[in-house]
Amino acid sequence: AFDFLDREMGRLKDLGQRDTALLAACRAEEKSGFFLDGQLSLFTKYLLDSIVHASEPLTLEQGFEQCRTRMHEYFVEVNRALLSARKPALDEYRPFLVDYCRQPPLLKP
Repeated sequence: AFDFLDREMGRLKDLGQRDTALLAACRAEEKSGFFLDGQLSLFTKYLLDSIVHASEPLTLEQGFEQCRTRMHEYFVEVNRALLSARKPALDEYRPFLVDYCRQPPLLKP
């Protein structure tokens, strides 16, 4: 099976393919999801929020960190409410970043 996150990025680096980065909603063995209303994925919403609200240049690493923090806060809040209502908690997943770039990639110049 083709598993881009686990093998292909490493192969590109081994072949000398520099300046390659991959940002994903979660690791290959995890499953990403949507807000409880089902309208937008957590990863997409929080990454877009970081880009739109950035008042200065935003690197891929900064966007990743902001997205990861906001997603964790979401899971803590939602799971607290679900557990207090005696419902099962959601499985938390975290964004995943592989960055082989020599210069920090910019999400917002």
